[in-house]
Amino acid sequence: TGLYGAGLLYNDWQDASDNTRELRALVTAYSTPAAPVVNEDGSIESWAVPADGTHTVTYQLYVDGVATGAPVTASVLVGAATGINVTVTGTAPHAGAYSAAAAVAAPSAGIGVTVAATVTHAGAFSASAVLTVSIGVTVGGTVVHAGSYSAVAATGAPPPFIEPVTLVEAKTAARLDLADAGMDALIEGLITMAREQAEQITGRLYRDTTERVELTDWPASADMLYVAEPRAVAVTYWDGAAWASLNGAAFEWAGQGAGTVIAPAVGGSWPALGDRAVGARVRVDITAGPTSASQVAESVKLYIKALVSVWINNPDAAQRGAMQTNPLFERLLDRERLWH
Repeated sequence: TGLYGAGLLYNDWQDASDNTRELRALVTAYSTPAAPVVNEDGSIESWAVPADGTHTVTYQLYVDGVATGAPVTASVLVGAATGINVTVTGTAPHAGAYSAAAAVAAPSAGIGVTVAATVTHAGAFSASAVLTVSIGVTVGGTVVHAGSYSAVAATGAPPPFIEPVTLVEAKTAARLDLADAGMDALIEGLITMAREQAEQITGRLYRDTTERVELTDWPASADMLYVAEPRAVAVTYWDGAAWASLNGAAFEWAGQGAGTVIAPAVGGSWPALGDRAVGARVRVDITAGPTSASQVAESVKLYIKALVSVWINNPDAAQRGAMQTNPLFERLLDRERLWH
């Protein structure tokens, strides 16, 4: 049946007499983005990544080179892009929901699992055979394991990108006990504060953010809106009665130096603004910053970890009115600075 469950030709194998015959699956139709390839072991590959969900592969069976029977359609379940391979003893450590029932190696495999939280699951494990169970589990902490699942289980979506430095990374840099959660909330706040200081010093954003710039009138094409390295720009304006969205085709935008510039599309002009006694009449929402921690420079991450470590290990430095940036640490940010 294979490591990942039954192969495509498994249902065509009848008995031991087939061991001397050549079984071949000739793919005749498919729902995957590209023609799938059937390997020697009956596994299926597609050169274009298919979307998550159920796909179909229709094939004609050949036995020793002779077409046998009518074409058969098989279902292929594709899970999420992130997967884990773990063999467990008794329970299944896993953060997230399984996309399908997972075949889990029996405890007789003799492989242990260490978890930092209580693990719950639906279904029982057999001591003598591989048992397929539907597992719903909740796990907190680090999972230590050896071995692999007898079927690949796909996790759900990865956690959202919040800060470029994780709580574990900051605690490790400060040489704190990872199991001690007593200061976790404080440390998470210090990480945010250190990241904001890095942004203030460099003029860049280090998390996925949408910043709003409010203006009383339309900007000239040379007017800098100080949000650097934009990925998307949306504009709304006061038309005299309500805030109206400006069609994206009506204006152009670009990152320039330490900020963003916008202008009417070629041949166009800004729409008329309504009167307001006070307050903004133009709102420019600029999306910028990295979408994952891997896009943040290591020097910035080191700055954040160093600053958090100092604040943790030297509480006097974190007193009100004393939250100063370390001039030596700031040198780590020199390559990131945007000058204007």
